[in-house]
Amino acid sequence: MRGPIRQIRVNSATFTDCTVDLSYLNFFFGRNGAGKSTIARTLGLGHGLTWDTNVDADDYSVMVYDRGFVDENFSTYESLNGVFTLGKANIEAEKKLAILRQDRDEHTRVAKHHEDEASAKQAQLEQLTANFHDECWEKSKDLRDQFSETQHGRKQKRTFAEAVLTTADPKEQDLSELEALYTAAFDKQATTHPLLDLVDIQPPDDRLMGAAIVNTANTDFARFIDTINAADWVRHGNATFSTSDGDPCPFCQQELPEGFTETLVACFDDAYEQSLADLQTFADTYKAAARQAWNVPLSTTMTAAPPQLETKEYDTYVELLRAKLQANVETIEHKLRTPSSQLQLDDTTSVIDDLNQLITDANEAIEAHNKVVANQKQQRKICTERVWQHIADHLAHIVTSYGNEAKKLADEIDAATLIAKSARASVKDLDTQIQQLLGSVVNTSVVKEQINTVLRESGFQGFHLDDVPGKKNAYRVVRLDGTTAENLSEGERNFIAFLYFYFLIQGSLEQAEYLRNNIVVIDDPVSSMDSGAMFIVAAHIRELIKICQNNVDYRHDTGRGNHIKQIIILSHNPYFYREVSYPNLNDYRYASYFLIKKTDNVSRVNLCVRHGQDAPSQKENYTPVLNSYAALWNEYKEASSSITVLNVTRRILEHYFLQLCGYDSADLTTTLLKDNRDKFIHTNGEGIEDLADYHLVTSMLTCISHHKNGLEDDTYLIAEDHDPNQLRHIFQLIFTLMGQEQHYKMMNGQHAVEFAPAEARSK
Repeated sequence: MRGPIRQIRVNSATFTDCTVDLSYLNFFFGRNGAGKSTIARTLGLGHGLTWDTNVDADDYSVMVYDRGFVDENFSTYESLNGVFTLGKANIEAEKKLAILRQDRDEHTRVAKHHEDEASAKQAQLEQLTANFHDECWEKSKDLRDQFSETQHGRKQKRTFAEAVLTTADPKEQDLSELEALYTAAFDKQATTHPLLDLVDIQPPDDRLMGAAIVNTANTDFARFIDTINAADWVRHGNATFSTSDGDPCPFCQQELPEGFTETLVACFDDAYEQSLADLQTFADTYKAAARQAWNVPLSTTMTAAPPQLETKEYDTYVELLRAKLQANVETIEHKLRTPSSQLQLDDTTSVIDDLNQLITDANEAIEAHNKVVANQKQQRKICTERVWQHIADHLAHIVTSYGNEAKKLADEIDAATLIAKSARASVKDLDTQIQQLLGSVVNTSVVKEQINTVLRESGFQGFHLDDVPGKKNAYRVVRLDGTTAENLSEGERNFIAFLYFYFLIQGSLEQAEYLRNNIVVIDDPVSSMDSGAMFIVAAHIRELIKICQNNVDYRHDTGRGNHIKQIIILSHNPYFYREVSYPNLNDYRYASYFLIKKTDNVSRVNLCVRHGQDAPSQKENYTPVLNSYAALWNEYKEASSSITVLNVTRRILEHYFLQLCGYDSADLTTTLLKDNRDKFIHTNGEGIEDLADYHLVTSMLTCISHHKNGLEDDTYLIAEDHDPNQLRHIFQLIFTLMGQEQHYKMMNGQHAVEFAPAEARSK
C-alpha cells in the first residue's frame, strides 16, 4: 500500500536519478555518509515527489526532523522557538472557528470540484488535439509524400498540425504547376533548357491547282486533239519522245509525214506554255517548302526533350504536317502530269498553327523553369509557402471543426479555473483568519510541563524548561540554580529538539483539524545520545508509527487519531533502527524497509523484500540490520546502572520472547507471575513473605507490555538504588522458567554470572 507520497526521485549529492517507492511506514538504514540526509532534505524541499492522484498536496504538511531542524529551532541554547498547542478556548472563539472551518470546507469543495472539472476538460482538449493531429496527418499523406522536401521540421504529427494552424492565406493551387515548380526548385541536378524553334513553313499560293490548263490554238490538228481530249497525252508524248519529220512514230512506228513537227508545235499556243511553266515553278517552290517539314525534329531525335513539352502531342502534329505536305506534293505531281485536271491541296495552315501553339506553351513553361533554376533558394521558399497554402486549404474543414471544439473547451477550462482560483484564494484567506484566531487561544504551558516531565523521567538531571521573560510562546533550558544552560552536550541538545518536534506534531492535532495531514520525516534522531535517551526517543517514535498505522489498520488504534499520514525514518544506528522498525517487520502491506549503500561515491537504495520463509509464493520484508540483538547482549554485559540494565533487559525480553518466540505479553505475564509465582516469593524464618523479586519481575514485564511515551503518570520506573545484580538474577530466572536457559547461556557467553539464590541473599 502506497502512502500519500507514492515515490521520491533523488538527484543530488551522490544520488543520480534514484527513485524509491514509499509505503505508509518507511524505514531506511545506512552508514554515515551513505545519503540518508540527502533523502530527508529532498523530502523537506518537496523536490522529485510523486503524490497520490487522489490527494491534494496542499492539504499535507511535510515535517522533517534532521540536523537542519535542530539548528533552526535550537540555534542558541537560550530558547526554543514557540511550541504551539491549542489550550482551552472560550466559547465565542470556538463558535467562530466552527463557522470559519465550515466556510473553508465549502470553498475547498468548490475549488476541488472546479479543478477536477478543469482537469477533465483539459484531458478532453488534449484528446481532441491528438485526434486532430492524427486526422491532419492521415488526410495529408499523399501531399506530404508528393512534396516531401517542403516538410523539413514538420515531420511529426504535432509539429505538422501546428504548422497547418499557423499557415496564412490557405488557398488551392494548380497541382501540375506546383509540381513543376517543386521539381525545378528542389532538384539539385536541375538544369536550364533551350527554347524550341517555331515551325516556319510557308507553302506558295496553290490557285493553279484548281485551274484547268488547256490549249487555245486554232488549227485543224489542235481542234482534233481537243475534240478527242488528248491534248495532255500529246503534249506529254511529245515531251517524252522527241521526233522529227521522217522519223518513225514512237507509238505506231509509221514514218512521220513531212511538216508533222511544225503541225504538232502549232497545236499548243504561247499562253498554254506559260501556264505550264508557272505550274512547274509552283511545284518546285512547294516542294522546297515541304522539305522544311523534315527539318522539324521529332522529340525522339532531340538531344534532350524538355519535360515541359507534351512530346506525344508534339510528335503527332509533326507527323501529321509531314504527311499532309507529302500528300500535297503527290497531288502537285499529278497536276503536272495532267495540267487540265482541277485538283485541291490539303490545308496545312491549321496544323502549323496548332504545332506552333504547342511549342509556344512549352517555351513559356521552359522560361518559367529556367527562371526557377536560376534562383532555386528563393524559389524553394516560394514553393514551400504555396505547398503549405494548398495543404492548409485541403485540411480547412478539419481545422475549422477542431478550432470550434478547442475554443469551446478552452473557454470552459478558463471559466472553471477562474472559479477554482477564486475559491482557493478564499481558502487561503480563511486559513489566515483561523490561524490568527488560534493564536489568540494558544497556551504553551501544557507543552512545557509535558517536556519537563519527559526530561525528568529520561534521566536528564538538573534541567528544566522555563518561559523566556517578555517573549510569548518561547522557553529556555535552565539548570537547577536558575542559570541558562549554555553548555548542553550534543546528545542533550538533540534530545530536547526531538521532544520539541514530537510535541509540534502532536500539537497540530490539537490546534486545527485541517492541519492533521502530516508527513513525518525523522533523520538520525539519536545522534550522540546515551541508551536511556535512545529508548525514550524510540518509544515516542513508535507512538508516532502507531498513529500512522491508524490510517491503514485500526487494530493499532492508540486513541490519538490518524493525523500522521506517512512516516519516513532514517538511521545509521542499528540499535535504534531495530527498536523502531522491528515491530512492523510483518506489516508487509504498508511497511517498507530500505538499505542505503554508497559505492564509488554513488548512492543507491535497495528495497529489503524477499520471498517468504514459510510461504515462498508470498513476499515479506526483512530488516537490513542483522546484528542488533547480539549488540543488546553486549550492552547488557557492560551495563552498570539499574536504569540501563532495565532498559536493555526489557528490549532483550521483548525481542526474544515476543518477536522471535511469538509469545504474547499477556501470556508471558501469566506464565511467570501466575504459574511460577512461588519462584519469586520467599518466606523468611518468621513466616514473612519477601516480594522484592516479584516486584522486580512485574516491573520488567510492565516495560514490555506498556510502551512508555513519557506522558502517563502511572508508568513505573526502577529507582537507581536497586541492585543491578538483583535485576540480572531476575532476568536469568525468567529465561530459566520459560525453558530458555540454554539460549541465555549461549548469548551471555563466558561473561555469564552465577547468582546466589534469593534465600542466601536475604541472609
